[in-house]
Amino acid sequence: MIKAMLNVENNQDIKAPDDKYLMFKVVAVMGILFACRREELCQMSLNIIEDLGNTLVVNIPNSKTRVSRTFTIITETYIDLYRKYLALRPAHVNHQRLFIEYTSNKWTIQSVGINIFGKMPTDIARILKLPNSELYTGHCFCVGHPLAC
Repeated sequence: MIKAMLNVENNQDIKAPDDKYLMFKVVAVMGILFACRREELCQMSLNIIEDLGNTLVVNIPNSKTRVSRTFTIITETYIDLYRKYLALRPAHVNHQRLFIEYTSNKWTIQSVGINIFGKMPTDIARILKLPNSELYTGHCFCVGHPLAC
């Protein structure tokens, strides 16, 4: 799914427009690359991601397996997506949760809830016009790691 949304081989721009789907792209990158559960995506906060210039270091704290995980992102396309998303975040948000709602062409301070993350694979599959999009569930994010789900 991530390769369909991101043209990784040719290092081209993401196919879905950023004005509407930027959060979906960042969630897809974080969810699929890190094999995150919807709970982990929901609880992801600004203070667990460290921007080191040409690398992002993400520390996912204790999860269902009671094991903290640390990942790095070195792909420039993914780092740029994260920075673009962060730059659009309103300054007046009074919490540290990474993902906030984007509704009616404007950002809110409301953090994205767990059920929204559970529906995102279906929404992404629908955007990509994949067959049987309703079969893509929140488990699509964490299938990359055998112990993740």
